[in-house]
Amino acid sequence: MKNLFVMLVLFGSLSSYAQQKTNIHQDIALGKVSVQGMTYLGDGIFVIKKKSDNFICKDFNCIERKIKEQIRNIVFGRRLKSKILNQKYDFDSKLERFVEISFSLSTKDGTALIDKNEAKEKVLELKEFLDLGLITKEEFDAKVNPLKRILLGN
Repeated sequence: MKNLFVMLVLFGSLSSYAQQKTNIHQDIALGKVSVQGMTYLGDGIFVIKKKSDNFICKDFNCIERKIKEQIRNIVFGRRLKSKILNQKYDFDSKLERFVEISFSLSTKDGTALIDKNEAKEKVLELKEFLDLGLITKEEFDAKVNPLKRILLGN
């Protein structure tokens, strides 16, 4: 009985951990994307948060430029597109400036850069729509093909 309790506690903590937003120090669809302070929010949306370093970057504009440079470096050479969605300028609890920029990443054909779990969920959702007659087989195939490439690693 004690072993069952331990297994349930472990499983519960692992499943709740898996549902949290993930830090990007892992492969995302088309190659390794690893940037300190970058977090994946889901649906191809990422956020980078940086604070002033008090030496080189003391103002909001400098921090913003550094983040945008990181985004350009992520996109460069990977055949990706980025789009800035939101920019936030604020002070933390120590009154240090920080900038937070959320952005989307997509392939050149417009497919959002998502992880395999999201691709699988989208395929299952599209299959349900097809079964319900909400979309045609042609629409299903057109939307599933880019997701297949993510799932199969092509």
